[in-house]
This record gives sequence, structure tokens and C-alpha cells, in this order.
Amino acid sequence: MCDVMATGQSRGYDQKTCNDRRGLEMTTDSDRAHQMVMMQLEAVNKLDYFVLGATMAICAFLAKTNPYGPWNFEATFMLASLLLLAASVFCGLKRLDVNNWILHANAKALSGDDEAKHEYYQWVADFSKAANRYYWWRHIFLAFGLLCYLAGKLIAVSPTTGCIPAT
Repeated sequence: MCDVMATGQSRGYDQKTCNDRRGLEMTTDSDRAHQMVMMQLEAVNKLDYFVLGATMAICAFLAKTNPYGPWNFEATFMLASLLLLAASVFCGLKRLDVNNWILHANAKALSGDDEAKHEYYQWVADFSKAANRYYWWRHIFLAFGLLCYLAGKLIAVSPTTGCIPAT
């Protein structure tokens, strides 16, 4: 144990060893805030990669299985769903690209002088706005793509236009 005696000396350890052994006890609030921000960034990146991968898999499945026969409402909705999901994939890829540029600009800002830091922080602010826009557009395209797919499937089974004969 690194208990400090009344004289200010630790029992058998130098001060660096005591600080290393205490670990998180010696961290400041700003260190903990930095750790929380890093954990949040990692979680967001994992979510972005997951959503992108799932959307790409859905696009591949729809491209393979959609009926592209005679032009009708079903084919129109199926094609629209595929195009909307492809737009969602594009927005997801752009969001990941912008996030990489944010990390690059942050690294440059930390290594530059005060004038360069201001410029790089302005870039970070602009890139953050762009990342947020791509985030929302990705989800909007994803939602409308899935709604178009469901509409196409409902039209396909309706008694008047689909493959189920009217009785």
C-alpha cells in the first residue's frame, strides 16, 4: 500500500510508483471527461460501421431478389427502395469519411501553433456539421427505403394488383 506517512514519504515506494498504483484515483475530472468522450466516439464508430454493413447487406439482398419484370407499381416500389437504400449507404460512407477527417484535423490542431489551431478547429466544426447532416440523411433514406420495400410487398399481395387472385 502507498500510504503517505506524516513526513510526506511513502512506505517503501517512491512517489511515481504510488501514483501509478493509484491509477484512476489520481485522474482529474478532465481526464475522466476525455475518457468518456473517447468511449462515446468508439461507440458511435462501431454503430456507424454496423449500420453501414447491415444496409449494404440489405442492398445486396434486394438487388439479388427483387422482381424486375414488367413495369408495374410493385417493380417501381422495389426499385425505389433499392435506390433509397443505396443513397443511405452513400451517406454512411461519407459520414465515416468525414469522421476520419475530423480526427485528422484534431491531430493537426494539437500539433500546430495557435493560428493553425484556430484554423483546424474551424475545420473540425465544419466537418462535425457535415457528419451530423450525413447521419440524419442516412437514417431518412434508410427509413424511406424500408417503407418503399414494405409498400412494394403489400402491393404484390393485394387482390387487385398482385399475384393473389380476387375471389
